[in-house]
Amino acid sequence: MSESKQVRPGDVVLVSNHRLAVVRYIGPVNFAQGNWIGVELKGHRDEKYGCDGSFGDKRYFQTKHEKAGLFVRNVIRSISAEELLQKVAELNEKLLLCTCGVADTQQQNGTNMGGDMDPNSSDDDN
Repeated sequence: MSESKQVRPGDVVLVSNHRLAVVRYIGPVNFAQGNWIGVELKGHRDEKYGCDGSFGDKRYFQTKHEKAGLFVRNVIRSISAEELLQKVAELNEKLLLCTCGVADTQQQNGTNMGGDMDPNSSDDDN
């Protein structure tokens, strides 16, 4: 599915091999014809085709890590902010369930390794 006309810089997308990426550049490149999408992989690097957002002497976008940038012709799909937030909430719930016993043990021993969330931290009364 080609979504190059539907994605914008800053969008979170899924690219080949089920990798998450952020769109950093859309437009022409000096190494091929047509418009390409420059993405920064998150959580992955591509040792074979990855770059730092440049090709030759031309920089198209910046990446945090070497080999985290890719130029692709299309993306598999865009991922909405709502979908991302839902997944973060699900993972947070699983993390809390996994660490619940650890937190109870730390509390009994008087040690706290951090990570506890104050449910009242967003109250306006503070």
